Amino acid sequence: MRTWLWAVAGCLVFMGCAWTAFWHAAALKFLQDYDRWVEMRRAEGYHITHDDLSPFGFPFAVKVSLSNLRLVAPQNAWEWRIERLDLATGPWAFQSLSFDAAGRHLILGLSQKTKLAMQFGGLKGQIAWHGRTLEHIDLQLSALRGGWPPDHHMALSGGRVRLKLRKVGHPRPASLEATQWVGPAPEYRLEGGLSLKNMTLSFLSDLPLGADIARLETNFSLDQITLHKSFESFTQSLAFWHARNGTLRLLEGTLFWGDLKMQSYGDLSLDGALRPLGRLDTRLQGFETLIDGFVQKGFMKPRQAAFAKIALGFQAETSPRDGRPVLRMPFLAHGGKISLGSVDLMTFPSLAALWNPQESSNGH
Repeated sequence: MRTWLWAVAGCLVFMGCAWTAFWHAAALKFLQDYDRWVEMRRAEGYHITHDDLSPFGFPFAVKVSLSNLRLVAPQNAWEWRIERLDLATGPWAFQSLSFDAAGRHLILGLSQKTKLAMQFGGLKGQIAWHGRTLEHIDLQLSALRGGWPPDHHMALSGGRVRLKLRKVGHPRPASLEATQWVGPAPEYRLEGGLSLKNMTLSFLSDLPLGADIARLETNFSLDQITLHKSFESFTQSLAFWHARNGTLRLLEGTLFWGDLKMQSYGDLSLDGALRPLGRLDTRLQGFETLIDGFVQKGFMKPRQAAFAKIALGFQAETSPRDGRPVLRMPFLAHGGKISLGSVDLMTFPSLAALWNPQESSNGH
C-alpha cells in the first residue's frame, strides 16, 4: 500500500515538473514571438515602447501584461497610448490570442490630416488564426468619446462598438479583371453593432439636418469581405467587393438627427459605378424638417419641396403618442439617386469619389 502511494506521488511530482517545464518553454516562445512581431513593426517604421514585461498565468494560461504601452505609426500619422494591455493564450497552442485593455486609451492624430483625439475605457476581444490565415476576430469597445481638436471635425460623448469577423470560405475569383488583383483568398463575414450618442460631425454640416446627431444605433452584417495585400487602393477593394456581389445588411437601425427620428432595416450593395444600390424599409418621423433642410441646403427647390410634403403627407399616419405624422416608406438608392418612396431627395456620388476624389479621377 505504501509503495503504491509513493508511486502515485512520484508520478504526480514528475507530471508537475514536466508541466512546469512545458509552461516555461511555452512562455519563453510567447515572448520570443512577441519580440519578433515588435521588430517587424519597427522595421516598418512604427515606434513601440512599454514597461518591462514578464509572463504569468501558470498553470493553465500564458499571459503577459504591457503597461504604459505607446504605439506611434510611421511618419507620426497617429499615436495610441494604453494604460495596460493584457495578452493571454493557451500554453499548448498559439493559434488564439485573447486581449483585454480595461484602462484608459488615448488615440492621437499627430499629422495635419489626422487631428484626432479619441478616448475609450475598455477594449477586449480575441483573435485566432491557422498558419498565416486569419480565422476570426472578436472585438468589444466601450466608453468611447473624443474628437478632432481644436477645430472639432468630430466630437462624440459616448458609445460602444461590437465587431465579429469570421472566415467563411475560400472564394473563386469573381472575374478575369478581378484575378489581376487577387487570386483565391479567404472570404470573411463581418457582424457588428454600435451605439453612439451626441455626435458632432462637421463634414455633415452641408447636409440638410446639420452636423449634430443625438443618437445612432445599429446591428449589421457585411458579406463577401476579402483581405489581400494586392489591393492598392480603396477604389480597387470596393470594385472587387461589388464584383463578388457583396451585401451590407442592416438588421435594425435607429437614428435621431435633429427633429428626424428614423428606424430602418434592409440590404445595400453597390452598382457598377460604385454608388449605393438597395432598399431600406423605414419608419420616419419628422420628414417635414428633412425636406425643409433640403431646400435650405439647395438640394431641392421650394416648389419641389411643397409637392413632396403634400405627396408624403397623404401617405403618412398619425402617431398615437404625439399626434405627429409618421411615414412607413422605403429609402431607395438607385442610379446615383436617393429617394423616399417615389420622391427623389438627392444625388449620391460614387463612394470612391466621396472617399478620395483624386483617387477616383485617376483610377476609376
